[in-house]
Amino acid sequence: MFNLYEKEDQFRLVTDSGSFIISEPVGWDKVNFVLKRDSSTHGVDFDYSDGSIQLSFTEVSGRQIILDEMKKKGTDAKIILQFGFIIGQTFIVDYEGDLDLNSPAKTTFNSVDCSVKRKTFDDKIETRYETPVTLTAVKTIDGSTMPVLNGIVLPLHSKSIIERYLLDKSYDASQHQIFSYPRDSNFDHNFYISPDFSASTTNEISDAGTNAFGIYKEEPVSTDKWDWNLKSNGNFSFDIKLNTRFHFYLTPSTFGASGRIRAWDYQWKLIRNRSGNITTYDIGARITGETNDRELDFYWSGSLNVNIDLQIGDKVYIFGRFGFDGDRNWRTESPEIWMNSTFIKIEGKTETAPTSANSYLIHESIDRIIKSITDNKGYLVSDFLGRPDLGYNAMGPGAKKAITNGYQIRNFSKEDRPVILSLKDAVESLNAMHCIGSCYEVDASGNSYMRIERFDYFYKDVEILRLNNTIQDYYEEVDLDSIFNEIEIGYSKYPEDDVTTLDEFNTKQTYITPIISYKKKLSQLSKLLTSGYSIELTRRKKFADTELDSWKYDEDNFAIALVQNGSAWVPEKDEAFLSVTGVISPETSYNLRLSPKRMLYAWAKLLNTGFVFKKSFELVKNTFFSKNGDLQTQFKASEQFNIGDPSKRVTLEKADVMLGEFDQFERIFAPVKITCKVSLSIEDVKLIKAAHQGRDTGGRNYGYITVKDNDGLLQSGYLTKLEYNPSSEMTTLVLRKKYANLGNQFDCSNYSNWTFSQFEAATGLSPEIEQCKFNDFN
Repeated sequence: MFNLYEKEDQFRLVTDSGSFIISEPVGWDKVNFVLKRDSSTHGVDFDYSDGSIQLSFTEVSGRQIILDEMKKKGTDAKIILQFGFIIGQTFIVDYEGDLDLNSPAKTTFNSVDCSVKRKTFDDKIETRYETPVTLTAVKTIDGSTMPVLNGIVLPLHSKSIIERYLLDKSYDASQHQIFSYPRDSNFDHNFYISPDFSASTTNEISDAGTNAFGIYKEEPVSTDKWDWNLKSNGNFSFDIKLNTRFHFYLTPSTFGASGRIRAWDYQWKLIRNRSGNITTYDIGARITGETNDRELDFYWSGSLNVNIDLQIGDKVYIFGRFGFDGDRNWRTESPEIWMNSTFIKIEGKTETAPTSANSYLIHESIDRIIKSITDNKGYLVSDFLGRPDLGYNAMGPGAKKAITNGYQIRNFSKEDRPVILSLKDAVESLNAMHCIGSCYEVDASGNSYMRIERFDYFYKDVEILRLNNTIQDYYEEVDLDSIFNEIEIGYSKYPEDDVTTLDEFNTKQTYITPIISYKKKLSQLSKLLTSGYSIELTRRKKFADTELDSWKYDEDNFAIALVQNGSAWVPEKDEAFLSVTGVISPETSYNLRLSPKRMLYAWAKLLNTGFVFKKSFELVKNTFFSKNGDLQTQFKASEQFNIGDPSKRVTLEKADVMLGEFDQFERIFAPVKITCKVSLSIEDVKLIKAAHQGRDTGGRNYGYITVKDNDGLLQSGYLTKLEYNPSSEMTTLVLRKKYANLGNQFDCSNYSNWTFSQFEAATGLSPEIEQCKFNDFN
């Protein structure tokens, strides 16, 4: 038997009775080792063949240990094979699998032969990747105890919302209302007219009344028949124009007797009722008259244009009044109204009182999910999401973010309506926002953890290994994984039906790229909502007279960008920006830094791989934006977390992007894959593996490998796949070709005074000019 490892403590059998060091099982040397990078997470996983492996356990490799366990429990015996290595005094598990003693398995006089099924930390995460986890639960999914997760009570400011009402209607003569009332025994000769609100085309002011078009004896204010009951504070403009016809008739008490009108008056009013304090605004002029007839018919028109401060709880009424005095000798009173034309336009920028929501910082949220689905056997490490108070050296660019849900924004109990989030939704949403990567590493104590960083963390500009060995079967091919002709980016959910939310910018956008010969779409839509309007509309449900049992955002999870106010966390508004335009009240905004255009910028360095042969003045063209594409922002010069926007340029959401501005046209890869075969020693394989698990002590973690091509020239690339046969030491390598910086081979400054028109008109330019940065030119 070929013994691959020199130390006996490389292999162990673990049973209920303990852990036993054994020799290498027969067949282990036939197992191919595979390193493979996940194209979506950028992390590299290490595996041993595919699926289960078939091994023979002899006397020196644990035959008797297995038989002893089987005598106790039969084929239900729980026996685990571990393979690993010693770092210091710690045994680091590299492979762990369950012995399958049922099928196929056999026992001979000198061995137990069976298959071994791998079980690892990352396998467990992958099988529970989509499992929803309650962040406040104190038990893991498997039932182990977890400490209480400390959240934060996040203050939520009011985002300004424009609320509108519009009624613009002309009526024909057939549309009128006639009523007949018996003579009032209390001598109340007043009638109150409610206009026809049913024809409104915009009605965004909460709460709206339900008064029907008609003529009534009850005075609206005293009977609380309001037209709007305010749920927000704001200064509202009222523009009202009314044109009416009014007819009135008295029916005499006896045929031929009097029953005549003496004096009358007619007027329309807008009234604000603030807890009994009445403010009246006349709509047009009050008209009066005297007559000696039993019948009256007249036309009236009036208007009002006024700004009124309204507060939560204020009630607003619009109504007309007709009053008269008669000779008291009539039986019935018959008023009739025509609303010939009605124009009522109301508009106000509104806010509500501050509230708060139970929330959880992003690092703690993901760490909690990992602990729950791994039964406390894993945790999160992330410089990108980490903070100094958690033991990290610095504040991570993605750390200032909280997670909550609609229920918590509405102040439901966190025990009854907790935040529930899966690792899939958390990681994929962060990926859409920031273009992240993840992998699995092992700490000094042998514990596994998940690392989450920006994608380029996993492609560092450092050489792991230079192979001067003879290369076989070398070839290059186009890396189609890097080429996209269409991009969809933003959020999978945002306010779509609410007219008040036309100002919303955290929605969805689509782009086409300069690629014309290959069709492939990159879709990155976050399931974590960041819409300021979704947050505000959900907050405002708290102020409803009767809170709804359910609301469309209740079960949605929200991400909220934060700043620190002393030791407290508060939502970020526009503090990080030099300028913000194209949006209502930037000073009350949420999540400006998480807009779809800035998400696109975060992907620029990765997308630039596919644009190597394109000119810097070619465009990534915006073909669609939902809601507000007019938002324009620019970070302050002092802003440190300007992901994908190193120049801190003015950014218009709906604008096209010139490739030269696309993260300054920086890139890591060429759109090429290298495949070759080479003979590697086990030490080389272990070095490559260690470097892709963050364990290399020589500063080569997540670097590249250099090989010689068919012409003997050195070519470097980042590992995509490695398959190693320990018997022959023949290794198949697939590398993602490293983009070659030109250094001093091409002097961009020679063209520093050129304009774009010169570039477009020029012929015979070297293709190398495309490797110059956009800001090298005018």
